[in-house]
Amino acid sequence: MPRQIISSSDRVFAAYLYAREGKTQAEIAAELKVSPAVISRVLDKARGVCYEESRLFLKERLTPSEQTDLENRLQASEVGKALNRVSEYAVGRPGPRVRVFPVGGEPERESGAEWTANLEKFSKMVAPSLWELLSRAQLCGVTWGGTLATLVRAGKTMTARPSSRTEFIPLAGEPLGFDSTTSSSSLLADELQQLFRDDKCHAKSLTMLPALIPRDFTRDERRVIEKMIGRLTDYKAIFVGDGKKEPLAEGVDGIVTSVGDNPLGFAGGSLLHEDERPFFVGDLGGVLLPRKQVEPDKAAALKAFLDDFGERWKGLRLPHVQKCAERAAAADAKPHQIGVVVVCRGKRRAPAVFECVKRGLVSHLFIDESLEKALRDECENRSQL
Repeated sequence: MPRQIISSSDRVFAAYLYAREGKTQAEIAAELKVSPAVISRVLDKARGVCYEESRLFLKERLTPSEQTDLENRLQASEVGKALNRVSEYAVGRPGPRVRVFPVGGEPERESGAEWTANLEKFSKMVAPSLWELLSRAQLCGVTWGGTLATLVRAGKTMTARPSSRTEFIPLAGEPLGFDSTTSSSSLLADELQQLFRDDKCHAKSLTMLPALIPRDFTRDERRVIEKMIGRLTDYKAIFVGDGKKEPLAEGVDGIVTSVGDNPLGFAGGSLLHEDERPFFVGDLGGVLLPRKQVEPDKAAALKAFLDDFGERWKGLRLPHVQKCAERAAAADAKPHQIGVVVVCRGKRRAPAVFECVKRGLVSHLFIDESLEKALRDECENRSQL
């Protein structure tokens, strides 16, 4: 028989699941192992106290202890505990806050239409929690990709969004050689700024900036491109600074991004050659993640590639990600320092996500259940090595 009495902590949790994640009373009842009738009574009493009828969760009305308890319950997943152990061992600090959303299906077996539909479903589940998190930041960097584009579309459909003065900036230029896209860093940063702020000001743009100078350009041709890039005001503000102000990318409170298993894959393609992909486990918003073990005879080729790539790449770099994550994990971190926020689904991304966590690069992780299972397996397999 299901329980008929629940605790005050359960009541807050039930209100959060109903208002913030849009779960039905039946789904909440199953999660708390009570009858739907109990949840109905609980939500009636919580209306106006923990949430409004518009399903806006009233977090600010909770006591500090209730807020802490809610945060702990939201993060108390088995995969979160496993990744925490990985991070503690590898970099000496707690792992990311992990949220798992049940979407159903197996992403790797989904057709194009099924993938799109389930990604939209996943994004609608994630969007309320993500919006609340991003609203805390004062300056937030945005990378690129279809997952982030779908999240932005989901945010547009939310009936209630937290007010914010968050400034969004792009952290990558445009990938040359691909069709026009609706998921570029500059476009997504501008759309997010329009959604979060009421002053209708536009975000800085890297639209004219190539994400990667083509490798077949000669040294002289590269110097010409570099000279042009040096005259782009927004690029200088984001990545160079002016001597008086540090580059914006150096001081972001948050970075919202995704992880790719196809390194630098974009709009159905990749910015790497086929023979270069095996060098990498994936990428984090354009930051390549080299495999730890490379055959000795290929080590020199990898180093040469990375040196050349580093000269040509004009977007987010590893130190930006490291500093952002470190600031959020510091003992004296401010509420607006949210760190690196990663959103992705699908078990193929497990090795890349695991590598990011192992390097201490992830502060918040939003995933689906297929990736959760793959990450648990990854943690278990690595622990046996």
